[in-house]
Amino acid sequence: EEALTMSDRIAVMEGGVVQQVDEPRALYEGPATPFVADFIGTSNLIELEISRRDGELAVMDLGEGMRLVARDPGARPGPLRITVRPEKIRIGDREANGGSRISGRVVEQIYLGSLSQTVVEVASGERLTVHELSDDEAGSRAPGAEVMLSWPEQHSLIVEEPVAPLDESS
Repeated sequence: EEALTMSDRIAVMEGGVVQQVDEPRALYEGPATPFVADFIGTSNLIELEISRRDGELAVMDLGEGMRLVARDPGARPGPLRITVRPEKIRIGDREANGGSRISGRVVEQIYLGSLSQTVVEVASGERLTVHELSDDEAGSRAPGAEVMLSWPEQHSLIVEEPVAPLDESS
């Protein structure tokens, strides 16, 4: 958080290799790799097996109206790895307007003052973290409760594994 507030540009390195260089907002909102997504803030990493393509959207149909959706103008071969920030996910049976919609079961809820953090396990076994402003509704989700998660497709960001640096000894 300190680097985000004090910097004009940030370079994120892993093992001596630059993963991404960008302005703070662009780095947070558009991480290029899973490492950057996890290093800068909290992020949910999800595997998306492509069921179909709808224009620039990669869609993973999960049945019963549930799906994972990501914008993929490059039409990369699947599966894709996506990240979605916890504050972009909404809990409740809301229409996702073409975005992602997935059900799960509450694992835990933690009161963080102005925010509540809810961890939800979905059918794949992945655990998604959701951040909401603390209020009466957010504070009433007990472990085991079934919930619906949704977010617009623009918040499913495709992250790719970095290309390994060349081994100079070869």
